[in-house]
Amino acid sequence: MMDFTDARKLAFEYNSKNNPIKILSPEEKLELGITFPYEVWELETEIELTNNRQETILLYITFDFDFPLSFPKIYLSEEFYERSKYLPHVTNRNICVVDPDFSSANFEAPHITVKKCIELAKKILQDGLKGGNLKDFEDEFLSYWEHQYHNEEQLVRRSYSILNGPITGRNVGVVYYQDKFGLFSFFVHNYNDEYTQLKENLKNIGITAVDYPAFYLGTWQLEKPPFHIEYKQIIELTKSKGSDIFREFKKFINKSDFPKFLFFSRTIKDIEYLFGLVVGTLDTNRAGFQPNHLKHFDIMASFDSHKLAQRMLPVNIASKRLSMRTEGKIDEKEGFDVVIAGIGSVGSNLIHFLNSLKIDNYNLIDFDDLNIDNIGRHLLGFFSTGLNKALAMRDHILLRSPLQKISTRTSSIVNVVVKEPQLLNEADFIFIAIGKFNQESWINEQVKLGILKKPIFYLWVEPYLAGGHVLYVHPEDNRFMQYFDSNTMYKYNIISNESYEKQESLLKLQEAGCNTTYTPYSAESVISFLAAVFPSIKYTMHNSEKKSWCLSWIGDTEIVTKLGIQLSGIGLKNRPGQLLIY
Repeated sequence: MMDFTDARKLAFEYNSKNNPIKILSPEEKLELGITFPYEVWELETEIELTNNRQETILLYITFDFDFPLSFPKIYLSEEFYERSKYLPHVTNRNICVVDPDFSSANFEAPHITVKKCIELAKKILQDGLKGGNLKDFEDEFLSYWEHQYHNEEQLVRRSYSILNGPITGRNVGVVYYQDKFGLFSFFVHNYNDEYTQLKENLKNIGITAVDYPAFYLGTWQLEKPPFHIEYKQIIELTKSKGSDIFREFKKFINKSDFPKFLFFSRTIKDIEYLFGLVVGTLDTNRAGFQPNHLKHFDIMASFDSHKLAQRMLPVNIASKRLSMRTEGKIDEKEGFDVVIAGIGSVGSNLIHFLNSLKIDNYNLIDFDDLNIDNIGRHLLGFFSTGLNKALAMRDHILLRSPLQKISTRTSSIVNVVVKEPQLLNEADFIFIAIGKFNQESWINEQVKLGILKKPIFYLWVEPYLAGGHVLYVHPEDNRFMQYFDSNTMYKYNIISNESYEKQESLLKLQEAGCNTTYTPYSAESVISFLAAVFPSIKYTMHNSEKKSWCLSWIGDTEIVTKLGIQLSGIGLKNRPGQLLIY
C-alpha cells in the first residue's frame, strides 16, 4: 500500500496540473481558523454561474493523516460562503461531497479520489447557484434545522420524543428534568402509556420531573434556510391555520407558565418528524402601559415580534421508532415479560443479553445488597455498592432506557412464590440464577403442584467456571429431577462428584469472618458462558419451545486441573468452549 505522504504528493502533483494549488503553512492555516486537518490545500478554480458567466473562487481541501484511507473534505472560502449562503449540501462552509459512512475512498488511486471530490464540489455549487438542486433542501432539512445561524441561541439539546402514532388536536406536552450532572432533558409526549411509564420511572430513581403543556401547530412547510424563526412568523402560521386554532393559540400564549413549547410536524422521505420552538418569557410590564393592561400575546405580536424562538429537534425514542432505527423495520411481535430471580454475577450479566431482545417488562427479584467484593464480575459497579441488587439494576436499566417497564421485589424468590405467585404466572419466562439446589428443587415442586405455570430457565456455574449450565423446564415436560442423581448432584457436571465431596476447601474460598465463603470465577468466564448459551435461550423464547432441555458449557478446565481438582468424565472428554446439549 502507498505511503500516506506519497499519496498526498501524487494527488497534489496530478491535480495542480489543471488548477493553481498551494499547500498552506501552519501560520496560514491558523489565520484561516483551520487547525485540525493534517494538511490543507488552497485551490483556485472557476465555476459556471447563470447566463454562462464564470467566477473564480477559492476552495480549501483538507486531509486527515490517514488519507487516502479517508476522503478529503472541501470547504468554501469565508468570503464566498457569506455571499452565496445558503446552498444545498453546504453546511458551515463544508461542501458535503460524499457520505464517508456509506462510501469508501479508492486508496490505490488517491489522485483520482481528489479529482472526483473537486468535480463533485463544483457541481454542487453550480447547481445550487443556478437553483437546480433547491429541492435537495427537503432531504437535508434536519441538518439545516440544527444549524446555528448568526448569533441566535443554540438548539435545545437532549430533547426527545416519546410519541407513538400521530398527534391529534392539542394533546401534546413536555416533561423535563435536571439530572445529577445539572443537564436538562426534555421529553415530548402525547399523554400516552410511555409518558405514564416515564413519569413513574423517574420517580422511582429519585428524579423530580416537571410537566409543561405544549401547543401543536400542525404541519409547516418551511422551504429553505436560514431557519431562524421570529415570533411574528409563528403568529402568521397560526393565523393561516384558521380562526379556531388561532384563538386557541392566543389563549395558550396568554397563560402565565413559561417557557412556551410549540411543535410542528413535517414529512421527509416518508417519515414524519417533529420540530420544536421555544418561546421565552414575555414581559408584560412595559413603560407607558398600566399594569396588567398588556397580555403575553400582545408582547409577542409587537414588542418582541422580532425575537427568535429557540429551536428543538426531539429525537424519537419511542419503542416503534427505536425498532425501526436498529432493525430497519418495525417489530410488530409482542415483547416478553420476564422474571429474573437472583441479580448476582450471572443474573446481572444475563440482563445485558436480554436487553438485545424486545423486553416489555422486567420483574427483578433479589433480597441481597451489592458488596464491593461482587463488582469484579457483576454488571453493576462501584457506585451501586451498598444498594439492593434488584433496585440498583432497575436504576441501571432505566438510565439506559427510561421508558422500560420494571417491577422489583427485595425479598427471596421463595417469599415471592408464596405471597405473589401471580407475578411469576403473568410472565412469559422465569429465569432462576441463584445457584442453590434446595430452593431450585422447591421451585420445581411448585411447578409440579401447578402453583407455578410458566417455563423456567435455571442458570448456574461451577467453581472457577469450569462449567456453566442452563436447564430449561417447561411445565408440560417437567424433567427437572432427571438431570440430578440420587445425591442431588447434577449428572453433567464438569468437575467430578468426588472433588465436590472431598475437595471443598479448593472449590469454595473463604475470607476471614463468618458467612464469607464464595465461589471463585472471573467476569470474563461469565460473559463467555452467557454468550455461548444465549442463542439457545433466545431461540427457545422466540419459538415458545415446550420440550425441556439442558446445556452444559465447558469452561477453562486447565486452571482446575492445575489446582489438583479432578474433572468428571465429561470434563476430560471435551475441550474448553464446547457446548453440550442434553
